[in-house]
Amino acid sequence: MLARGLILCILAAMVAFAACSDDPPAPPAPAPELAAQQTQQPTQAEQPAQPAPLAPQWPRDNWRPLSQVAQANAELRPDIEREIEWCRESFANASAPPGSTLLVAGEYEWIGLIAAATAEARGIALETMPAIWITSPEQVRAESCRQVTGSRETPGAARPSARWHWLAALGLIDADWGPTVLAHLVNVEQRGRYVHQPAVGTRQDASAVTLVVNPSIDLGAPAVLSHELIHHLQYQIIDTADLAQSYADTDRRAVLHWLLETDATRSALDSTNSDHNRAVELLREQGGGAYQPAVIPLYDHLPAELSDRFYGPYRRANEFIELLRQDDGESVVGDLLRNLPDSTEQLLHLDKYKADEQPLDMSELTPLIDALPPGDEWQRLGAPLLVDGRDQDTLGELYLRLLISASTGRDAEASTAAAGWGGDRLHVFQEQAGAGVLALWAIAFDDADEHAQGMAGLREWQIAFSAGQAWGLADEQVLGWDAPHNAIRVIDHLNTAWLIVGPAAAVDQTTANLLNQDEPFAWWP
Repeated sequence: MLARGLILCILAAMVAFAACSDDPPAPPAPAPELAAQQTQQPTQAEQPAQPAPLAPQWPRDNWRPLSQVAQANAELRPDIEREIEWCRESFANASAPPGSTLLVAGEYEWIGLIAAATAEARGIALETMPAIWITSPEQVRAESCRQVTGSRETPGAARPSARWHWLAALGLIDADWGPTVLAHLVNVEQRGRYVHQPAVGTRQDASAVTLVVNPSIDLGAPAVLSHELIHHLQYQIIDTADLAQSYADTDRRAVLHWLLETDATRSALDSTNSDHNRAVELLREQGGGAYQPAVIPLYDHLPAELSDRFYGPYRRANEFIELLRQDDGESVVGDLLRNLPDSTEQLLHLDKYKADEQPLDMSELTPLIDALPPGDEWQRLGAPLLVDGRDQDTLGELYLRLLISASTGRDAEASTAAAGWGGDRLHVFQEQAGAGVLALWAIAFDDADEHAQGMAGLREWQIAFSAGQAWGLADEQVLGWDAPHNAIRVIDHLNTAWLIVGPAAAVDQTTANLLNQDEPFAWWP
Protein backbone atom coordinates (compact mmCIF):
# COMPACT_ATOMS: atom_id res chain seq x y z
CA MET A 1 0.00 0.00 0.00
CA LEU A 2 1.02 3.60 -0.51
CA ALA A 3 1.42 4.36 3.18
CA ARG A 4 3.18 1.17 4.02
CA GLY A 5 5.50 1.50 1.05
CA LEU A 6 7.06 4.70 2.36
CA ILE A 7 10.43 3.86 3.90
CA LEU A 8 12.65 6.39 5.62
CA CYS A 9 16.32 5.39 5.77
CA ILE A 10 18.34 7.30 8.39
CA LEU A 11 22.10 6.79 8.63
CA ALA A 12 22.86 6.59 12.34
CA ALA A 13 26.04 4.53 12.49
CA MET A 14 29.26 6.31 13.30
CA VAL A 15 32.73 4.84 12.89
CA ALA A 16 35.44 5.83 15.36
CA PHE A 17 38.97 4.62 15.77
CA ALA A 18 41.93 5.42 17.99
CA ALA A 19 45.31 6.07 16.39
CA CYS A 20 48.72 6.59 17.78
CA SER A 21 49.47 10.24 17.52
CA ASP A 22 50.83 13.13 19.48
CA ASP A 23 47.26 14.48 19.88
CA PRO A 24 45.63 14.20 23.25
CA PRO A 25 43.60 11.05 23.73
CA ALA A 26 39.96 11.22 22.65
CA PRO A 27 37.39 11.42 25.41
CA PRO A 28 35.84 8.09 26.35
CA ALA A 29 32.76 7.00 24.34
CA PRO A 30 29.49 7.67 26.12
CA ALA A 31 27.51 4.82 27.58
CA PRO A 32 25.18 3.13 25.10
CA GLU A 33 22.05 4.58 26.64
CA LEU A 34 23.55 8.08 26.61
CA ALA A 35 24.68 7.60 23.03
CA ALA A 36 21.15 6.77 22.05
CA GLN A 37 19.97 9.97 23.70
CA GLN A 38 22.58 12.01 21.83
CA THR A 39 21.75 10.46 18.42
CA GLN A 40 19.87 12.98 16.30
CA GLN A 41 16.21 12.01 15.89
CA PRO A 42 14.29 12.62 12.67
CA THR A 43 12.04 15.65 12.62
CA GLN A 44 8.28 15.32 12.48
CA ALA A 45 8.34 16.11 8.78
CA GLU A 46 10.78 13.24 8.18
CA GLN A 47 8.64 10.64 9.94
CA PRO A 48 7.08 8.06 7.62
CA ALA A 49 3.40 8.64 6.93
CA GLN A 50 1.25 6.31 9.00
CA PRO A 51 -2.46 5.63 8.56
CA ALA A 52 -4.47 7.33 11.28
CA PRO A 53 -7.90 6.00 12.26
CA LEU A 54 -10.79 8.29 11.36
CA ALA A 55 -13.15 9.50 14.05
CA PRO A 56 -16.74 10.06 12.86
CA GLN A 57 -18.24 13.53 13.13
CA TRP A 58 -21.82 12.40 12.51
CA PRO A 59 -23.84 10.18 14.89
CA ARG A 60 -23.23 6.51 14.26
CA ASP A 61 -26.50 5.06 15.56
CA ASN A 62 -27.92 4.29 12.08
CA TRP A 63 -24.83 2.99 10.29
CA ARG A 64 -25.33 0.39 7.58
CA PRO A 65 -21.80 -0.82 6.81
CA LEU A 66 -20.80 -3.10 3.98
CA SER A 67 -20.85 -6.06 6.35
CA GLN A 68 -24.62 -5.63 6.78
CA VAL A 69 -25.11 -5.36 3.03
CA ALA A 70 -23.08 -8.53 2.56
CA GLN A 71 -25.23 -10.29 5.13
CA ALA A 72 -28.41 -9.15 3.35
CA ASN A 73 -27.00 -10.38 0.05
CA ALA A 74 -26.15 -13.73 1.62
CA GLU A 75 -29.72 -14.05 2.91
CA LEU A 76 -31.04 -13.14 -0.53
CA ARG A 77 -28.84 -15.63 -2.38
CA PRO A 78 -30.95 -18.78 -1.73
CA ASP A 79 -34.06 -17.01 -3.02
CA ILE A 80 -32.25 -15.79 -6.11
CA GLU A 81 -30.76 -19.22 -6.79
CA ARG A 82 -34.22 -20.72 -6.37
CA GLU A 83 -35.63 -18.25 -8.90
CA ILE A 84 -32.87 -19.00 -11.41
CA GLU A 85 -33.46 -22.73 -11.00
CA TRP A 86 -37.20 -22.20 -11.54
CA CYS A 87 -36.40 -20.32 -14.72
CA ARG A 88 -34.10 -23.10 -15.94
CA GLU A 89 -36.76 -25.71 -15.30
CA SER A 90 -39.37 -23.64 -17.10
CA PHE A 91 -37.17 -23.60 -20.19
CA ALA A 92 -36.31 -27.28 -19.90
CA ASN A 93 -39.95 -28.30 -19.55
CA ALA A 94 -41.12 -25.86 -22.23
CA SER A 95 -43.93 -25.03 -19.86
CA ALA A 96 -45.64 -21.67 -19.66
CA PRO A 97 -48.54 -20.40 -17.57
CA PRO A 98 -51.68 -19.11 -19.28
CA GLY A 99 -51.12 -15.96 -21.32
CA SER A 100 -52.67 -12.51 -21.07
CA THR A 101 -56.33 -11.67 -21.71
CA LEU A 102 -57.56 -8.57 -23.53
CA LEU A 103 -60.37 -6.70 -21.82
CA VAL A 104 -62.89 -4.85 -23.98
CA ALA A 105 -63.14 -1.58 -22.10
CA GLY A 106 -66.73 -0.96 -23.16
CA GLU A 107 -67.82 -4.14 -21.42
CA TYR A 108 -66.38 -3.11 -18.06
CA GLU A 109 -68.02 -0.09 -16.46
CA TRP A 110 -65.26 0.29 -13.89
CA ILE A 111 -62.63 0.78 -16.63
CA GLY A 112 -64.59 3.66 -18.16
CA LEU A 113 -65.05 5.25 -14.74
CA ILE A 114 -61.33 5.11 -13.98
CA ALA A 115 -60.26 6.37 -17.43
CA ALA A 116 -62.53 9.44 -17.36
CA ALA A 117 -61.75 10.31 -13.73
CA THR A 118 -57.99 9.89 -14.21
CA ALA A 119 -57.90 12.20 -17.24
CA GLU A 120 -59.93 14.78 -15.33
CA ALA A 121 -57.74 14.54 -12.24
CA ARG A 122 -54.56 14.84 -14.28
CA GLY A 123 -55.92 17.68 -16.41
CA ILE A 124 -55.06 16.07 -19.76
CA ALA A 125 -57.73 14.97 -22.22
CA LEU A 126 -57.62 11.27 -23.05
CA GLU A 127 -57.18 11.23 -26.83
CA THR A 128 -57.15 7.47 -27.31
CA MET A 129 -57.87 4.57 -25.00
CA PRO A 130 -55.00 2.06 -24.75
CA ALA A 131 -55.67 -1.64 -24.89
CA ILE A 132 -56.23 -3.11 -21.43
CA TRP A 133 -54.81 -6.55 -20.75
CA ILE A 134 -54.83 -8.66 -17.62
CA THR A 135 -52.19 -11.24 -16.80
CA SER A 136 -51.13 -13.35 -13.86
CA PRO A 137 -48.08 -13.03 -11.61
CA GLU A 138 -46.96 -16.42 -12.91
CA GLN A 139 -47.00 -15.14 -16.48
CA VAL A 140 -45.02 -12.05 -15.49
CA ARG A 141 -42.52 -14.30 -13.75
CA ALA A 142 -42.18 -16.53 -16.82
CA GLU A 143 -41.67 -13.55 -19.15
CA SER A 144 -39.03 -12.13 -16.82
CA CYS A 145 -37.26 -15.49 -16.79
CA ARG A 146 -36.61 -15.17 -20.50
CA GLN A 147 -34.59 -12.04 -19.72
CA VAL A 148 -32.85 -13.59 -16.73
CA THR A 149 -31.73 -16.73 -18.50
CA GLY A 150 -31.06 -15.30 -21.95
CA SER A 151 -31.02 -18.89 -23.16
CA ARG A 152 -31.25 -22.33 -21.64
CA GLU A 153 -27.47 -22.63 -21.50
CA THR A 154 -26.46 -19.21 -20.19
CA PRO A 155 -28.69 -18.10 -17.31
CA GLY A 156 -28.18 -14.48 -16.36
CA ALA A 157 -25.87 -13.85 -19.30
CA ALA A 158 -26.45 -10.18 -19.99
CA ARG A 159 -23.95 -7.42 -20.51
CA PRO A 160 -23.76 -5.10 -17.50
CA SER A 161 -23.50 -1.33 -17.42
CA ALA A 162 -20.62 0.72 -16.03
CA ARG A 163 -22.79 1.50 -13.01
CA TRP A 164 -23.41 -2.21 -12.40
CA HIS A 165 -19.63 -2.81 -12.39
CA TRP A 166 -19.28 0.06 -9.91
CA LEU A 167 -21.86 -1.38 -7.52
CA ALA A 168 -20.27 -4.82 -7.77
CA ALA A 169 -16.79 -3.38 -7.12
CA LEU A 170 -18.08 -1.71 -3.95
CA GLY A 171 -19.63 -5.00 -2.86
CA LEU A 172 -23.18 -3.62 -2.85
CA ILE A 173 -24.38 -6.34 -5.20
CA ASP A 174 -23.18 -9.88 -5.76
CA ALA A 175 -21.21 -9.93 -8.99
CA ASP A 176 -22.34 -13.50 -9.64
CA TRP A 177 -25.98 -12.51 -10.05
CA GLY A 178 -25.79 -10.59 -13.29
CA PRO A 179 -27.75 -7.39 -13.97
CA THR A 180 -30.87 -9.12 -15.27
CA VAL A 181 -31.23 -11.08 -12.05
CA LEU A 182 -31.66 -7.82 -10.16
CA ALA A 183 -34.15 -6.64 -12.77
CA HIS A 184 -36.04 -9.89 -12.21
CA LEU A 185 -36.55 -8.99 -8.55
CA VAL A 186 -38.32 -5.85 -9.68
CA ASN A 187 -40.27 -7.48 -12.51
CA VAL A 188 -41.90 -10.13 -10.35
CA GLU A 189 -43.23 -7.44 -8.01
CA GLN A 190 -44.95 -5.28 -10.61
CA ARG A 191 -48.71 -4.81 -10.46
CA GLY A 192 -49.04 -3.07 -13.79
CA ARG A 193 -47.10 -1.75 -16.77
CA TYR A 194 -47.58 0.62 -19.66
CA VAL A 195 -45.93 0.14 -23.05
CA HIS A 196 -46.08 2.12 -26.27
CA GLN A 197 -44.80 0.40 -29.38
CA PRO A 198 -45.77 -0.27 -33.02
CA ALA A 199 -48.71 -2.62 -33.25
CA VAL A 200 -47.87 -6.03 -34.70
CA GLY A 201 -48.52 -6.15 -38.46
CA THR A 202 -49.28 -2.44 -38.77
CA ARG A 203 -47.45 0.83 -39.21
CA GLN A 204 -49.45 2.48 -36.44
CA ASP A 205 -48.31 2.94 -32.88
CA ALA A 206 -50.21 1.06 -30.19
CA SER A 207 -50.42 1.62 -26.45
CA ALA A 208 -51.28 -1.03 -23.92
CA VAL A 209 -51.78 -1.25 -20.18
CA THR A 210 -51.28 -4.63 -18.53
CA LEU A 211 -52.75 -5.26 -15.09
CA VAL A 212 -51.30 -8.07 -13.00
CA VAL A 213 -54.20 -9.73 -11.19
CA ASN A 214 -54.46 -12.81 -8.99
CA PRO A 215 -56.56 -14.90 -8.80
CA SER A 216 -59.04 -12.64 -10.62
CA ILE A 217 -59.40 -8.88 -11.10
CA ASP A 218 -58.81 -7.68 -7.54
CA LEU A 219 -59.89 -4.58 -5.65
CA GLY A 220 -56.52 -2.91 -6.18
CA ALA A 221 -56.88 -2.93 -9.96
CA PRO A 222 -58.61 0.50 -10.26
CA ALA A 223 -55.71 2.31 -8.57
CA VAL A 224 -53.15 0.39 -10.66
CA LEU A 225 -55.05 1.17 -13.87
CA SER A 226 -55.20 4.86 -12.96
CA HIS A 227 -51.45 4.94 -12.39
CA GLU A 228 -50.69 3.30 -15.73
CA LEU A 229 -53.19 5.50 -17.59
CA ILE A 230 -51.27 8.54 -16.37
CA HIS A 231 -48.21 7.14 -18.15
CA HIS A 232 -50.37 7.01 -21.27
CA LEU A 233 -51.35 10.66 -20.75
CA GLN A 234 -47.69 11.53 -20.30
CA TYR A 235 -46.93 9.89 -23.62
CA GLN A 236 -49.48 12.19 -25.28
CA ILE A 237 -47.18 15.07 -24.29
CA ILE A 238 -43.73 13.57 -24.88
CA ASP A 239 -42.35 10.38 -26.38
CA THR A 240 -41.28 8.84 -23.07
CA ALA A 241 -40.01 5.62 -24.70
CA ASP A 242 -37.76 7.55 -27.09
CA LEU A 243 -36.45 9.72 -24.25
CA ALA A 244 -35.60 6.64 -22.20
CA GLN A 245 -33.43 5.44 -25.08
CA SER A 246 -31.71 8.79 -25.65
CA TYR A 247 -30.88 9.39 -21.98
CA ALA A 248 -27.71 7.35 -21.88
CA ASP A 249 -26.30 8.17 -18.43
CA THR A 250 -27.57 7.13 -15.03
CA ASP A 251 -28.23 10.69 -13.89
CA ARG A 252 -30.58 11.69 -16.71
CA ARG A 253 -32.35 8.35 -16.67
CA ALA A 254 -33.02 8.90 -12.97
CA VAL A 255 -34.56 12.28 -13.85
CA LEU A 256 -36.96 10.66 -16.29
CA HIS A 257 -37.82 7.73 -14.04
CA TRP A 258 -38.24 9.79 -10.88
CA LEU A 259 -40.34 12.46 -12.57
CA LEU A 260 -42.68 10.18 -14.53
CA GLU A 261 -43.26 7.77 -11.66
CA THR A 262 -43.76 10.48 -9.08
CA ASP A 263 -46.24 12.26 -11.34
CA ALA A 264 -48.17 9.01 -11.85
CA THR A 265 -48.07 8.10 -8.16
CA ARG A 266 -49.25 11.52 -7.00
CA SER A 267 -51.97 11.89 -9.63
CA ALA A 268 -53.42 8.37 -9.61
CA LEU A 269 -56.86 7.91 -8.10
CA ASP A 270 -57.20 6.46 -4.64
CA SER A 271 -59.83 6.00 -1.95
CA THR A 272 -60.36 9.77 -1.69
CA ASN A 273 -61.91 9.76 -5.18
CA SER A 274 -65.57 8.81 -5.53
CA ASP A 275 -65.16 7.27 -9.01
CA HIS A 276 -62.34 5.11 -7.71
CA ASN A 277 -64.52 3.92 -4.86
CA ARG A 278 -67.42 3.21 -7.23
CA ALA A 279 -65.07 1.10 -9.41
CA VAL A 280 -63.97 -0.85 -6.34
CA GLU A 281 -67.60 -1.54 -5.40
CA LEU A 282 -68.34 -2.78 -8.91
CA LEU A 283 -65.44 -5.21 -8.67
CA ARG A 284 -66.53 -6.31 -5.22
CA GLU A 285 -69.95 -7.13 -6.59
CA GLN A 286 -68.24 -9.28 -9.23
CA GLY A 287 -66.35 -11.22 -6.57
CA GLY A 288 -63.10 -9.25 -6.54
CA GLY A 289 -60.92 -9.65 -3.48
CA ALA A 290 -57.44 -8.90 -2.25
CA TYR A 291 -54.43 -9.31 -4.51
CA GLN A 292 -52.34 -12.43 -3.80
CA PRO A 293 -48.68 -12.13 -4.87
CA ALA A 294 -47.15 -15.15 -6.54
CA VAL A 295 -43.72 -14.95 -4.93
CA ILE A 296 -42.26 -13.67 -1.69
CA PRO A 297 -41.16 -10.02 -2.13
CA LEU A 298 -37.40 -9.91 -2.41
CA TYR A 299 -36.66 -6.26 -3.07
CA ASP A 300 -36.66 -5.34 0.63
CA HIS A 301 -33.29 -7.13 0.83
CA LEU A 302 -31.72 -4.99 -1.88
CA PRO A 303 -29.10 -2.38 -0.91
CA ALA A 304 -30.70 1.02 -0.34
CA GLU A 305 -28.86 2.49 -3.35
CA LEU A 306 -30.80 0.08 -5.56
CA SER A 307 -34.15 -0.22 -3.81
CA ASP A 308 -34.48 3.54 -3.41
CA ARG A 309 -33.80 4.13 -7.08
CA PHE A 310 -36.33 1.46 -8.09
CA TYR A 311 -39.01 2.21 -5.53
CA GLY A 312 -38.27 5.67 -4.16
CA PRO A 313 -40.83 7.40 -6.41
CA TYR A 314 -43.53 5.05 -5.14
CA ARG A 315 -42.62 5.52 -1.46
CA ARG A 316 -42.39 9.27 -1.16
CA ALA A 317 -43.81 12.39 -2.76
CA ASN A 318 -41.61 14.49 -4.98
CA GLU A 319 -41.17 17.86 -3.30
CA PHE A 320 -39.94 19.28 -6.58
CA ILE A 321 -43.33 18.86 -8.29
CA GLU A 322 -45.20 20.18 -5.27
CA LEU A 323 -43.02 23.29 -5.06
CA LEU A 324 -43.40 23.84 -8.78
CA ARG A 325 -47.17 23.57 -8.49
CA GLN A 326 -47.20 26.05 -5.63
CA ASP A 327 -45.18 28.54 -7.68
CA ASP A 328 -46.74 28.14 -11.10
CA GLY A 329 -50.06 26.28 -10.76
CA GLU A 330 -51.44 22.83 -11.47
CA SER A 331 -50.82 22.87 -15.22
CA VAL A 332 -47.07 23.33 -14.80
CA VAL A 333 -46.35 19.60 -14.77
CA GLY A 334 -47.38 19.34 -18.41
CA ASP A 335 -44.89 22.08 -19.21
CA LEU A 336 -42.31 20.29 -17.09
CA LEU A 337 -42.65 17.16 -19.22
CA ARG A 338 -41.86 19.29 -22.28
CA ASN A 339 -38.87 20.86 -20.53
CA LEU A 340 -37.34 18.12 -18.43
CA PRO A 341 -34.59 18.87 -15.93
CA ASP A 342 -31.12 18.12 -17.26
CA SER A 343 -29.86 16.44 -14.10
CA THR A 344 -31.00 15.16 -10.74
CA GLU A 345 -29.35 18.31 -9.37
CA GLN A 346 -32.06 20.36 -11.07
CA LEU A 347 -34.73 17.92 -9.92
CA LEU A 348 -33.56 18.22 -6.31
CA HIS A 349 -33.21 22.01 -6.39
CA LEU A 350 -36.04 24.01 -7.95
CA ASP A 351 -33.93 27.18 -8.05
CA LYS A 352 -31.27 25.43 -10.13
CA TYR A 353 -33.92 24.15 -12.52
CA LYS A 354 -35.37 27.63 -13.00
CA ALA A 355 -31.87 29.06 -13.44
CA ASP A 356 -31.08 26.25 -15.93
CA GLU A 357 -27.87 25.42 -14.07
CA GLN A 358 -26.09 22.82 -16.20
CA PRO A 359 -23.75 20.10 -14.96
CA LEU A 360 -20.05 20.82 -15.35
CA ASP A 361 -18.34 19.58 -18.49
CA MET A 362 -16.13 16.78 -17.14
CA SER A 363 -14.69 15.70 -20.49
CA GLU A 364 -11.27 17.18 -19.71
CA LEU A 365 -10.87 14.49 -17.04
CA THR A 366 -10.84 11.70 -19.60
CA PRO A 367 -7.15 11.88 -20.64
CA LEU A 368 -6.06 11.97 -16.99
CA ILE A 369 -8.31 9.10 -15.94
CA ASP A 370 -7.11 6.97 -18.84
CA ALA A 371 -3.49 7.50 -17.72
CA LEU A 372 -4.03 6.63 -14.05
CA PRO A 373 -4.39 2.81 -14.00
CA PRO A 374 -1.05 1.00 -13.67
CA GLY A 375 0.27 -0.23 -17.00
CA ASP A 376 -1.26 -1.47 -20.20
CA GLU A 377 -2.86 -4.46 -18.53
CA TRP A 378 -5.83 -2.28 -17.52
CA GLN A 379 -8.14 -1.28 -20.37
CA ARG A 380 -11.23 0.90 -20.19
CA LEU A 381 -14.40 -1.13 -20.59
CA GLY A 382 -16.59 -0.27 -23.55
CA ALA A 383 -18.58 -1.92 -26.31
CA PRO A 384 -19.29 -4.79 -26.59
CA LEU A 385 -18.58 -5.54 -22.92
CA LEU A 386 -21.09 -3.00 -21.63
CA VAL A 387 -24.79 -3.21 -22.33
CA ASP A 388 -25.03 0.32 -23.72
CA GLY A 389 -21.56 0.40 -25.27
CA ARG A 390 -20.67 3.49 -23.21
CA ASP A 391 -17.35 3.37 -21.40
CA GLN A 392 -18.23 6.13 -18.95
CA ASP A 393 -21.21 7.29 -16.95
CA THR A 394 -22.53 10.18 -14.85
CA LEU A 395 -24.14 9.06 -11.60
CA GLY A 396 -25.42 12.45 -10.44
CA GLU A 397 -26.29 14.27 -7.23
CA LEU A 398 -29.17 11.94 -6.39
CA TYR A 399 -26.87 8.92 -6.43
CA LEU A 400 -24.22 10.72 -4.36
CA ARG A 401 -26.87 11.57 -1.80
CA LEU A 402 -28.17 7.99 -1.72
CA LEU A 403 -24.66 6.55 -1.42
CA ILE A 404 -23.88 8.65 1.65
CA SER A 405 -27.26 8.36 3.35
CA ALA A 406 -27.57 4.59 2.82
CA SER A 407 -24.41 3.87 4.84
CA THR A 408 -24.53 6.68 7.39
CA GLY A 409 -28.28 6.66 7.99
CA ARG A 410 -28.20 10.47 8.01
CA ASP A 411 -30.53 11.74 5.27
CA ALA A 412 -30.35 15.44 6.11
CA GLU A 413 -26.57 15.50 6.40
CA ALA A 414 -26.20 13.48 3.19
CA SER A 415 -28.44 15.93 1.34
CA THR A 416 -26.30 18.82 2.55
CA ALA A 417 -23.07 17.05 1.60
CA ALA A 418 -24.30 16.31 -1.93
CA ALA A 419 -26.00 19.67 -2.51
CA GLY A 420 -22.90 21.26 -4.05
CA TRP A 421 -22.53 18.55 -6.72
CA GLY A 422 -21.47 20.09 -10.00
CA GLY A 423 -20.71 17.05 -12.16
CA ASP A 424 -19.10 13.63 -12.09
CA ARG A 425 -17.55 11.02 -14.34
CA LEU A 426 -17.34 7.25 -13.77
CA HIS A 427 -14.85 5.12 -15.72
CA VAL A 428 -14.43 1.35 -15.37
CA PHE A 429 -11.31 -0.60 -16.33
CA GLN A 430 -10.81 -4.34 -16.62
CA GLU A 431 -7.63 -6.31 -16.15
CA GLN A 432 -6.72 -7.95 -19.45
CA ALA A 433 -5.08 -10.99 -17.88
CA GLY A 434 -7.79 -11.61 -15.28
CA ALA A 435 -11.22 -10.73 -14.03
CA GLY A 436 -10.21 -7.73 -11.92
CA VAL A 437 -12.20 -4.51 -12.26
CA LEU A 438 -10.89 -1.05 -11.36
CA ALA A 439 -13.44 1.75 -11.02
CA LEU A 440 -12.68 5.49 -10.82
CA TRP A 441 -15.38 8.00 -9.93
CA ALA A 442 -14.42 11.69 -10.04
CA ILE A 443 -16.79 14.29 -8.55
CA ALA A 444 -16.59 18.07 -8.96
CA PHE A 445 -18.41 20.58 -6.77
CA ASP A 446 -19.60 24.10 -7.49
CA ASP A 447 -17.16 25.97 -5.26
CA ALA A 448 -14.46 25.44 -2.65
CA ASP A 449 -16.84 25.48 0.32
CA GLU A 450 -19.18 22.94 -1.26
CA HIS A 451 -16.16 20.82 -2.20
CA ALA A 452 -15.14 20.74 1.47
CA GLN A 453 -18.74 19.93 2.42
CA GLY A 454 -18.87 17.10 -0.10
CA MET A 455 -15.54 15.69 1.06
CA ALA A 456 -16.82 15.74 4.65
CA GLY A 457 -19.82 13.68 3.55
CA LEU A 458 -17.63 11.18 1.69
CA ARG A 459 -15.41 10.95 4.77
CA GLU A 460 -18.41 9.97 6.89
CA TRP A 461 -19.53 7.51 4.21
CA GLN A 462 -16.10 5.85 4.21
CA ILE A 463 -16.14 5.54 8.00
CA ALA A 464 -19.68 4.14 8.16
CA PHE A 465 -19.23 1.85 5.14
CA SER A 466 -16.14 0.35 6.76
CA ALA A 467 -17.79 0.08 10.20
CA GLY A 468 -15.18 2.45 11.63
CA GLN A 469 -12.14 0.76 10.09
CA ALA A 470 -11.25 3.53 7.63
CA TRP A 471 -7.98 5.44 8.00
CA GLY A 472 -6.56 8.70 6.73
CA LEU A 473 -3.18 9.83 5.35
CA ALA A 474 -1.54 13.19 4.73
CA ASP A 475 -3.99 15.29 6.74
CA GLU A 476 -6.77 13.08 5.40
CA GLN A 477 -6.06 13.86 1.78
CA VAL A 478 -6.31 10.10 1.26
CA LEU A 479 -8.93 8.05 3.09
CA GLY A 480 -8.66 4.30 2.79
CA TRP A 481 -10.10 0.96 3.71
CA ASP A 482 -9.17 -2.51 2.52
CA ALA A 483 -12.52 -4.25 2.27
CA PRO A 484 -12.67 -8.07 2.17
CA HIS A 485 -13.02 -8.05 -1.62
CA ASN A 486 -11.49 -4.75 -2.82
CA ALA A 487 -9.57 -1.72 -1.66
CA ILE A 488 -11.41 1.61 -1.47
CA ARG A 489 -9.78 5.04 -1.49
CA VAL A 490 -11.37 8.48 -1.19
CA ILE A 491 -8.96 11.19 -2.32
CA ASP A 492 -9.11 14.99 -2.19
CA HIS A 493 -6.88 16.21 -5.02
CA LEU A 494 -6.90 18.67 -7.93
CA ASN A 495 -10.09 20.39 -6.68
CA THR A 496 -11.83 17.05 -7.24
CA ALA A 497 -13.14 14.22 -5.08
CA TRP A 498 -11.95 10.82 -6.26
CA LEU A 499 -13.23 7.37 -5.35
CA ILE A 500 -11.01 4.52 -6.53
CA VAL A 501 -12.14 0.92 -6.01
CA GLY A 502 -10.49 -2.32 -7.07
CA PRO A 503 -7.67 -4.76 -6.25
CA ALA A 504 -5.38 -3.28 -3.58
CA ALA A 505 -2.16 -3.18 -5.63
CA ALA A 506 -3.88 -1.52 -8.59
CA VAL A 507 -5.72 0.94 -6.36
CA ASP A 508 -2.55 2.00 -4.53
CA GLN A 509 -0.59 2.48 -7.76
CA THR A 510 -3.47 4.40 -9.28
CA THR A 511 -3.64 6.56 -6.15
CA ALA A 512 0.10 7.25 -6.36
CA ASN A 513 -0.22 8.15 -10.05
CA LEU A 514 -3.05 10.54 -9.21
CA LEU A 515 -1.14 12.24 -6.39
CA ASN A 516 1.76 12.82 -8.78
CA GLN A 517 -0.50 15.12 -10.81
CA ASP A 518 -0.24 18.73 -9.68
CA GLU A 519 -2.40 20.79 -12.06
CA PRO A 520 -5.78 21.41 -10.36
CA PHE A 521 -8.96 21.62 -12.39
CA ALA A 522 -10.66 25.00 -12.49
CA TRP A 523 -14.16 23.88 -11.58
CA TRP A 524 -14.79 27.14 -9.77
CA PRO A 525 -13.32 30.66 -10.11
